[in-house]
Order: sequence, then structure tokens, then C-alpha cells
Amino acid sequence: MNAHILVVDDNDFAAIYLEELIGDKYKVSHVSDGASGVAASVENRPDLILMDVEMPGMDGYSACRLIKANPGTYDIPIMFVSAMIEESDRLAGYEAGGDDYITKPFSPEELAHKIEVLLRNVNKNRSLAAEAKTAANTAMTAMSNVGDVGVIMRFLGEMVSCLEFESVAACIFRTMAGFGLNISLQVRSAS
Repeated sequence: MNAHILVVDDNDFAAIYLEELIGDKYKVSHVSDGASGVAASVENRPDLILMDVEMPGMDGYSACRLIKANPGTYDIPIMFVSAMIEESDRLAGYEAGGDDYITKPFSPEELAHKIEVLLRNVNKNRSLAAEAKTAANTAMTAMSNVGDVGVIMRFLGEMVSCLEFESVAACIFRTMAGFGLNISLQVRSAS
């Protein structure tokens, strides 16, 4: 399935141009202001956002901060696409949480390359996060099993030295408590 790219730009011509450049390779949608960009990122969860900086109402920097502050959208990569070319503008984009910044006019090849890199990186990060979660679950299961085996080994070691019913019962109670169980026990003699 093609990646979904959200274009957030108040200039319809710029948005149409971006869609013409990348629309054959990606699914592209467009909103025309920062607040709509924040809402669309939550509702549609795009794979990448191309964000203009200067827009009416909420600017791109503010929209980026809100998207990156949301636990449901923080990992969506955001590339600023702006006519603001000063170093301070680019640094402000990175400080707002942007992942990349390209200035207008730009080379279509550079834009395509930057998009590919961002999408590849986000896919790698998501894959690593899934692997880390699997590893943590496996470790927790292993530690739980080791803990259970330790309780059983301790029980077997103590049972060898139990010579009367009271010590057998006490050993069984300790072992069951080690498993988090509360039990009642009745011990009977065959004689």
C-alpha cells in the first residue's frame, strides 16, 4: 500500500504542485491551515506530513509542536516545505520538532529523496519499537518462569529435610505463597 502524505499548505497551487510531483507514488491529501493539519494528523494518521510554515491562524511551527506532543501522532515525520530560507527559520523548524526542512523553490529530486529517507527511517523506528516490545515480553516471561522454577527448586530442597507433618505443611505454605496463592491444607497420617 502506498504511504499517505498529508500536505499542510494554505497555497492551493503549492499543494497541487506537490501532489503532481509525488501523487503517482504516494496517496496525497491536503489541508490549508495548521489547525486542520493537527486535526487531520489525528483523524487520518498520515505516514508523513509536508508542512508549510507561514499560514493563517496557526503557523506550521505551532502545528508541528502539537502533533509531536500528542502520544498518538508524535512519531509522524514532519518535513517543513517553506519559502523561509534563513538559517534561523530552519532551526526554528527543528526546534518545533520537525524532522527535515526544505526551502522553496526546491529540486523535485531532492524532495523525493528526502521523503524516501524519512519514510524509511520511520518504518525502521516502528519495526525496532515492535522488536523491543517483543523482546521485553519475552524477557518478562523468561524471568517469570525462572522465578517459578526457583520456587519449585527451593520447595524440593526443603522437602528433603522435612521430617514431621508440621514442617511439610510449613514448606507447602511457603511454596504456595511464593506463587501468590493462599491455600488451606489438611495433612493426614496413614496410621
